Amino acid sequence: MINVKGVVMLLDLNKFQISHRGVATYYRSTVWRSQEHAPGGPVQPKRCLKTVAHFSDMCALFSTFFWEFTRNRRSIGEPIWIGQSTRMCHKGVLSFLYALLLTTAVCFAEPPIRDPIADYLAMNVPDRIANVGRLLVIKKVEVDMEGNGTNDVFVGTWYRNSGPETWLWAGYAPIAGGYSRITPADSDVLIDFDGIYIGYLPDIGRHGMAQAYSLELNNKDRDQSNMISDLTFYYIEDSRLTQTGTGALDRDDPDQEAKFEYYFGPGRKLSGAPRIESLTVLELAQRGYRIPNWRPAPRPAGAN
Repeated sequence: MINVKGVVMLLDLNKFQISHRGVATYYRSTVWRSQEHAPGGPVQPKRCLKTVAHFSDMCALFSTFFWEFTRNRRSIGEPIWIGQSTRMCHKGVLSFLYALLLTTAVCFAEPPIRDPIADYLAMNVPDRIANVGRLLVIKKVEVDMEGNGTNDVFVGTWYRNSGPETWLWAGYAPIAGGYSRITPADSDVLIDFDGIYIGYLPDIGRHGMAQAYSLELNNKDRDQSNMISDLTFYYIEDSRLTQTGTGALDRDDPDQEAKFEYYFGPGRKLSGAPRIESLTVLELAQRGYRIPNWRPAPRPAGAN
């Protein structure tokens, strides 16, 4: 019987993990008992071979594991008996069962999103109906939020009923076979990419984005104000876009002004810049996208 304690230990011993990007990292090690009388001397365990594979490759990896196991058992002249699994190959069998359990869980996860734009247009977000009105244009933004050379994607449009420069977005992170959504399924996220900071966030301790918002002025004119309403950090945590606000910044305070200058001053150091593409409704239709109707339904005749 396999007890829970043994399975938990195998997670550490065999280094099998599923990353937050949906890519399984499988450290494949062929394990067998060293033999004092094996031909050529004692058999030493093989060095672990690190193999990065997607779910579709897992069956091949497991098959390879047992093929190598049986081959090495025969090379030292010892038969393979299932009844001796506790003594001979319990580690390999339990590794297989545990890996199978994990990959079965992956099988039931949501499939990857092939096209962020198509997914964005198909989302049911109540705020869009209330604030967007008739869709005129969308923007697609690519930005390396984590500083790893891989771009996350944001798709959004103008919320005209919320203000002249108010754009809200759905975010997507690349995974095996497509993308996963990193923002809520029923709401968009406010981000102003105009003049946004991209790089290391010392306040958070990781790579991400920072934006300063002013209730008095548009972001392009915020340098004219001595008060910033909110400094917001955007970063990826547990496969989700996380927002953290510091509250207002009083630029008359030297320490707070130094923080503003770090993120938005002329000497700031950026790790990159967002790449922005605008698409009109006509261009979307020409590319085969289904155009949603986000206008409120007309009220029935005679309704108060």
